[in-house]
Amino acid sequence: MHYDFLPCLQVGSDQRPNYLPMEVCKIVAEQQYRKKLEGQQVSKLMDSTCQRPSLREDNICQIVEQNDYNKTERASEFGMEVDYRPTSV
Repeated sequence: MHYDFLPCLQVGSDQRPNYLPMEVCKIVAEQQYRKKLEGQQVSKLMDSTCQRPSLREDNICQIVEQNDYNKTERASEFGMEVDYRPTSV
């Protein structure tokens, strides 16, 4: 395992949970989630997807700054530098 710091995914049922490391799981292209979402899940989904573009941009910039990617070991290893300003098109 290379990413033992990542959380595991529950792939079993609630009655018989089975946990697998993320790095051994694959997401199937265009797979649909067919179960009905609970009220709180619907609310969170709507809150996260129905944001004004300017608010979404501000949130993304804040997350990028908090993660401080330029100071990570991986960025140093590969000589990468992350620009915290969004690209304008």
